[in-house]
Amino acid sequence: MWAVQDQPQPERLDPADEASLRRWAEKFAVSEAQLLEAVQAVGTDPERVGAWLLAAREDRHTPPPGHSEPPEGPEGPKPPQ
Repeated sequence: MWAVQDQPQPERLDPADEASLRRWAEKFAVSEAQLLEAVQAVGTDPERVGAWLLAAREDRHTPPPGHSEPPEGPEGPKPPQ
């Protein structure tokens, strides 16, 4: 039987470790200050931090109001006219 300690532990952010902060800030494409703000809000679970950072983005990766995606045909998306 495997002991619980033998199972790999999920990677966590370590706000006290500069290398960890730099690595995760680069991975999420945010500043270390933004990363620390997210960690304070949701903890050190990278999945929760990523979700918080995405929700905090101003654009939230969505098209602007009134924008619709062009219809796609067999040739792919049609250019705007």
